[in-house]
Amino acid sequence: RVKWGTKYDAEYANKLARAVRRHLPRCSKVVCFTDNAEGLDETCVEPRPLPTEAGLEAWWLKAYLFSAAAGLEGPVLYLDLDTVVCGSLEPLAAAARTSGALATLGTDDLANENRRGGYNSSVLAWTAPGFVEVWELLAEPHAYAALTSVVYKFDHWLEMLISEAVVVQDALPGCCVEYMRDVRPNGEAPPPDASVVCFPLEPKPHDVRTDFVKEHWV
Repeated sequence: RVKWGTKYDAEYANKLARAVRRHLPRCSKVVCFTDNAEGLDETCVEPRPLPTEAGLEAWWLKAYLFSAAAGLEGPVLYLDLDTVVCGSLEPLAAAARTSGALATLGTDDLANENRRGGYNSSVLAWTAPGFVEVWELLAEPHAYAALTSVVYKFDHWLEMLISEAVVVQDALPGCCVEYMRDVRPNGEAPPPDASVVCFPLEPKPHDVRTDFVKEHWV
């Protein structure tokens, strides 16, 4: 996961780390790349620094996960901080072990996207090192400034570089769902096959006081 700036506090990272350890017991390491490790519970999550030299901000810092300097090796499962884990992560971890493939969410059935055929990087799974061009091209001198003048967000950058990602909703139907579309209308209960609930836009997990969040976001 990546924590940058002040939008999400340390408890977002801590709660997500605890959830990963509950729902993926075989996970050897939970890492949070951040510009401020204050408040992170190092008994459950390892803080690592984000780069400063390239000048990247916000979601663009996800690109650093694909760099050699990030030090990631083997299967990697990335989750955005504003997700709540409520079921086994083993199916997603298995996707990370699929050699040569990048798995991510597709935009077709995400209500907040309003576009088809794209990627949503709230969830990423791959085997590292891999897809190093995601970082290396962006880290070239002046590349970030030039790219972000015409490309809105990191998801679009992935679409430009990786044409055949595995779409998680196709490979694992029902595994990743949206809070406003799939949980709130379902009596505040996630669908039975759901493992990850995404909270794009508003509300965020800390805004929701239901039993579902109280049980799983701890």
